[in-house]
Amino acid sequence: MTKARRAIAARLEKQVSTVMEQLGFNAARFTIEMRPVQIGPAGQETIEFLVSLNPGAPGGPLRKIASGGELSRVALALKQILAEGDELPTLLFDEIDAGIGGTTAEAVAESLERLSRKKQVVLVTHLHQIAKEADRHFTVTKQVIGGETIVRIGEVRKTEREAEIARMLGRTGAEGLAFAKALLRREAAPKAVARAT
Repeated sequence: MTKARRAIAARLEKQVSTVMEQLGFNAARFTIEMRPVQIGPAGQETIEFLVSLNPGAPGGPLRKIASGGELSRVALALKQILAEGDELPTLLFDEIDAGIGGTTAEAVAESLERLSRKKQVVLVTHLHQIAKEADRHFTVTKQVIGGETIVRIGEVRKTEREAEIARMLGRTGAEGLAFAKALLRREAAPKAVARAT
């Protein structure tokens, strides 16, 4: 079992490091540390994921080094690679966009879209780059009524979705709506082709 784990770990380290770089971690390193323990039902070693997320920064255990958003992106890299053998039908990511924007947000959005072809993906986001990829889009709002906070979740469709994307972009008025509409139209075309093939 140890020999098989070492072979899989070496392959997984390379794959995860490559995907992490695509997700905006420049020169990131992902390694798997295997420490010997007394042999038992789970084998004769413990396994810990180690990461170095920034050039020149010392690495360390993933659980200690990564922030919430970084942890979500590393989990996304792992899930993207392991999705084939994973029996979980749904994946949940909470604020995977924390601390990112621009091209990194686009890369994360594309990765999530690819993953959604194999699994149901549910996520909380504040970025239009990620929200525009969704097949279904919901908003979460909070209201205080009679001194009590009420949380509402509602699906947004067509023109409501265009308005929500415009709001996420910080653009208001007709120009913002037109931009959001064009953005959503551009995203819909490749998805239709991907599903047809």
